[in-house]
Amino acid sequence: MGLLKTLSTGAPPSLSGNINGDIYGVNGIDTPFVRDRRFGMRNWGMAAPPNNTLGAAAGGALTGTYSWRVTWENQNTGLYGLYGNTLSATLAAQQQTVNRPSTAGIDPQVTHWTLWRTLNGEGTIFYKVTSQTIATASYADNNTDASISSNATLEEHSPPDPMFRYVQEFKGLLFLYGSRVESTGTVTCAAGSGAVTGIGTQFNASHVGEKFFFVGDATVYSITAVAAASGVGALTISPVKVGAVTGVTYKIVAEDPSAMTAQRADDESFEAAERWKVFPNDGDFPSGMDIVGTTLCLYKERHIYGYEFGNDPNPGVSAVLYPIVTNRGLINEWCTVNVGPTAYNLDRVGIYQFDGAGQAAPIDQAIRRFFQPDQGIAAEDQINWAYSSTWRAFYDPVYHQAKWAVTTGTDTYPQTVLCFDLESQAWTVDRDPMGIRAACVESDANGLLRSWKTDNLSAAVIPWAMGGTFQLDGTAVGTISGPVSASGANTLTDGTAAFTTAGNGLKGIPVVALTTPYQIRVIASNTGTVLTVSPNWTSNPPVGTKYRVGAVETRWRSAWLSFDAKARQTADVLTLYFEPTAADVVFYIRLWKDFGTSPILWKESQVTKDGTEIPASAATDGWIKIHANVAGGRAVVVMPQNAIRAFSVEVMQLDCNNPIIVTGFDLDLGPLGKSIRAE
Repeated sequence: MGLLKTLSTGAPPSLSGNINGDIYGVNGIDTPFVRDRRFGMRNWGMAAPPNNTLGAAAGGALTGTYSWRVTWENQNTGLYGLYGNTLSATLAAQQQTVNRPSTAGIDPQVTHWTLWRTLNGEGTIFYKVTSQTIATASYADNNTDASISSNATLEEHSPPDPMFRYVQEFKGLLFLYGSRVESTGTVTCAAGSGAVTGIGTQFNASHVGEKFFFVGDATVYSITAVAAASGVGALTISPVKVGAVTGVTYKIVAEDPSAMTAQRADDESFEAAERWKVFPNDGDFPSGMDIVGTTLCLYKERHIYGYEFGNDPNPGVSAVLYPIVTNRGLINEWCTVNVGPTAYNLDRVGIYQFDGAGQAAPIDQAIRRFFQPDQGIAAEDQINWAYSSTWRAFYDPVYHQAKWAVTTGTDTYPQTVLCFDLESQAWTVDRDPMGIRAACVESDANGLLRSWKTDNLSAAVIPWAMGGTFQLDGTAVGTISGPVSASGANTLTDGTAAFTTAGNGLKGIPVVALTTPYQIRVIASNTGTVLTVSPNWTSNPPVGTKYRVGAVETRWRSAWLSFDAKARQTADVLTLYFEPTAADVVFYIRLWKDFGTSPILWKESQVTKDGTEIPASAATDGWIKIHANVAGGRAVVVMPQNAIRAFSVEVMQLDCNNPIIVTGFDLDLGPLGKSIRAE
């Protein structure tokens, strides 16, 4: 929070810190930057100054042949940049004036210019002569060799190439890896044409001259022109496309996608000027970089490589670059969660845990059907790979869960969250209707630890939080539920409430109004009794409607249960078991049959009976209500349609503050069979 930097649209940065608390960022397009803990935002490194000139020589102490170089310097940080042109002169008992380079368009962080010089007859080692304020136009060098020979010597302080996409601090070095790879949205191109149109793409003028790939087509195309507007882009490629493609995925690659280099983290000087290749012929693309255990891992989409070094980071000297895993990778840099020595990663196959040393074990068996659309998953729940570049992962320390925000159905930004409990190894699926751009864990202004996220509702990035309605010891922070006493277009009033107003109050936390259908909004601000929400209500919640603060939709669905031959056409009654509640808390279920991709719908509504209520909306969405305060903690549901071959049940809760514990269900197979119990 508080990291402010204007970057190109659609190109979020890769970030890494050093031991001093500075944060370095690259995104493959913009000038690399540093969030300096002492002096705020600045460019990462300083470019070489423009060519400068020598002034007049006059009588002085220097005799011999000398060379000079100038660098820009930031005396606040003690860092200098890349040197400019080399100037030389032969002197005889003279001093030499060196003119400062032009300051037109100078980097705002520059405070001084530094002059460097060789000793008489030398041409490779430059010693520091002086640092002058940027306002000083020239300097007369009359310093003897003896007076500068013990000064600091000029090192290679090249700013990193903007093409690098990932950054990671490792053993005191800042490693830079990969090239920007753009793949958001889909593209279409006619046969024999070089005109490519995109939907949901983020094309920009910087792509001209870069490489273009249609996924599944080995041809390397070059981008010759770009036009873009309002999410629909157009570009021109060469050569022309041989066969037509419609709505396919693609990749735009800047320069060599497999390059890496390193820079010292203490003074931002490069340890090695050359770029190293990371298995460039594996046909794969870099997708991230991270430390797992004690290994620097270089991720590609279908490969993981390891990197280790001794005194010198150059491969072949004291370093080794080697393959770790050749069948798993990473979908993008933000889809990995590190907890202790283990990484939990999402790639194009699914989700797995990785130890950094070669063990990559899948953990997604319970949710594998999300990644395999032929497994009876409704279209709205199927993974939408077209927007995988926007997916994010984060760790929730309060609930000890790794979470992945992904796109499903027709979503163009992540709203579905796959949640893995690291203790129970159980999966749940949440739905965050506000969408997630990014996530982190940080305390709010009142000292409460929250898992923060940002939404996709507007151009302004609005942070919102989970965990802010409870302290870490489980104590509730003010009122979190009750009846509506009044409402407006964007307000909800509970005259008896005592909403917390400490720190950030409830700002950024979801609230659900249990109307039919229910409405989830984000709290923009609050008083002790009034919540102001964004966006406005679809319909104002009526007086008496129940609401819950901190309520995010959470779903769970069972695997398909197949029947034996004797039980066919007889499954008609479901008994659901759960831990009963004292208050009337509602959760929802819907039923699926025979490997279908649509839920069972209800033709008739029903008032509450045996804990089950069938609202009129169940005729279109299939969701029925279960009242958790029913005696015995069980609800009986008579199915409107018999299942013939298989059955599945889906559970949805709207209150993360008071979760209902569902323990299992029985399926009555009628007189020709017996019941099936699932827990």
